[in-house]
Amino acid sequence: MRIYNKKNVSAKNTVQQLLLPFLFCLGLQTLGQSDSVTHTAPDSNVIFKEYQDLLGLSEKFTQKRKFEEALKLLDKAIILDSGYTQGNFLKAVILSRVNRDQEAKALYNKIILHSDQADYMVYYNRAISFYKLEDMDSSCLDYEYVKQLAIEGQCDDEEIITNVVKNLMDHCDSSKVGYFYQRGIASYNLGQLEKSIDIYRYAISKFGDDGLVYSFAGNSAYDLKKYELAYSFYGKVLQHKTSFIVGFTSATNFQDSPPEQMQQMVQAGLGTIKFSRILCQFNLGDFNQVSEEIKALKSEARGDKTSAETFLLLEAAVSFRRNRNAQTLQKLNQIIEMNPFNALAHSYKALVKLNSLPGIKFSKFYPGGNLEQCGYSFESGKVKINRHQLLGALFEVEKAIDLDPLVGFHYFVRGTIMSYMENGNTCADKAQAKKLSFKYCDLLKCTKSK
Repeated sequence: MRIYNKKNVSAKNTVQQLLLPFLFCLGLQTLGQSDSVTHTAPDSNVIFKEYQDLLGLSEKFTQKRKFEEALKLLDKAIILDSGYTQGNFLKAVILSRVNRDQEAKALYNKIILHSDQADYMVYYNRAISFYKLEDMDSSCLDYEYVKQLAIEGQCDDEEIITNVVKNLMDHCDSSKVGYFYQRGIASYNLGQLEKSIDIYRYAISKFGDDGLVYSFAGNSAYDLKKYELAYSFYGKVLQHKTSFIVGFTSATNFQDSPPEQMQQMVQAGLGTIKFSRILCQFNLGDFNQVSEEIKALKSEARGDKTSAETFLLLEAAVSFRRNRNAQTLQKLNQIIEMNPFNALAHSYKALVKLNSLPGIKFSKFYPGGNLEQCGYSFESGKVKINRHQLLGALFEVEKAIDLDPLVGFHYFVRGTIMSYMENGNTCADKAQAKKLSFKYCDLLKCTKSK
């Protein structure tokens, strides 16, 4: 059972990705056997040898993780093989490995359509691709079919059968709450946030209060910016902490963890819920309550350096929203002293320095510069340019970009600074911020240096 979504990057329960070389060999063997039944292999011995050589070379490239090279070789092999089996199957395996599952699914469909009796591995792998594409129902149908093939004696691979049974229990049994976990997460990942909340509410009505379900619902409500609703859901998690822990520890990606590590992960999960509640309060403007909650969490997380940085960052955000620039800089400097590699702290320092200039005012400030939300706006009147202040801000954000060049927020900050500098070019930074999914409400106007 997964207990995460695409914003919380984590490997899915995909045996195919862990055993790619094994699947390559298996594909050559099992689909090679069905070739003799379903189609005629290339009739020229020379062509057939070339075909097999291409498959063998593609396997070597795959084992070296040179997937593009392997795909090119398989494309050549597929031209030689009109039977839609080996070449297409192995290509689909690689496409799924590099998360091109729509293309992989299309190839599995082609194999099934053009084969009288497609091998069980085709259906098994297609089930995995359906799952990764958030199509739970189609994934379940394929897993059920592989199970039926095993009953009929057409699949004797114990590892595959074990994984099929596990996945059927995980997200295909509507008598279990996991069925709804998975569909709610799928809707969330597809951007159907309201639908995901409806699914979680139905799960609660059917199975009763469940802390893990409430946590999912809270995440969906938060992303919808329904902060009061999210706060309520997160509160329910803490009220039903036992069921949250049970659901959390039963997740398939955590089940084999040592007890001590499991306990740490449980505490981290509960800490995330508490912190999410604070973020709701922050977004609702209840800064006094935010400060009180941070004090309580600091006491619980004493000695945890990462948590200390997070709390300081949130305290800095509160100070900034209260227009206390000096206090904000003090908090940010504390973070950088603890961890010189905290890129966000450097970007926020640049923002605070910019905000200190007369005539510039950022009216919103959120403690997650890499969040994909429109969280920043500013009002500019008659700006008094202080070149020294601007260069100081520019130095900080350049440091942030050096430390973490894949955060769009940093480029937004640098572009904003450049817009106030003589001959400043903001277009490249605006484009990069957009490319990295930072939504800035078009506040950063594109100006090219003359």
